[in-house]
Amino acid sequence: MFRPLGASVLPVYAILCGGSLQIVIQLWWLSLFALDSLAVAAQGLVGTSIGQNDKKQARVVTNRILGWGLLAGSYVASALCICGAVAPQIFTEDAGLQRARVSKTSTVV
Repeated sequence: MFRPLGASVLPVYAILCGGSLQIVIQLWWLSLFALDSLAVAAQGLVGTSIGQNDKKQARVVTNRILGWGLLAGSYVASALCICGAVAPQIFTEDAGLQRARVSKTSTVV
C-alpha cells in the first residue's frame, strides 16, 4: 500500500503546531491581562480628574500612565524575548514542541 509522506508527517506536525500555539496563547493572555490592569487603573484616575473638571491633572495623569504603559510593555516584550527559549521547558518535555514554541514566541513579540 502506497502512503504519501505528507499524510504520515501531517498529524505529527499538526500536534506540534497546536501544542506550541497553546503555549504562546497562554503567555500572550498572561501579559495581556497584566498590562490591561494598568489600563483599568488609568481609566479610573483620568475619569476622576475629568469628573472634578481638572483638565490639567487629567493631562498629568495621562502622561504619567503613558510612560508607565510604555515601560511595562517594553519589560513584557523583553521578558518574552529573553525567556522564549526557557519557557517551553516549563510547559513540556517534548523537544519538538519546545523548538516549535521558540520560533512562535519570537514571531509574537
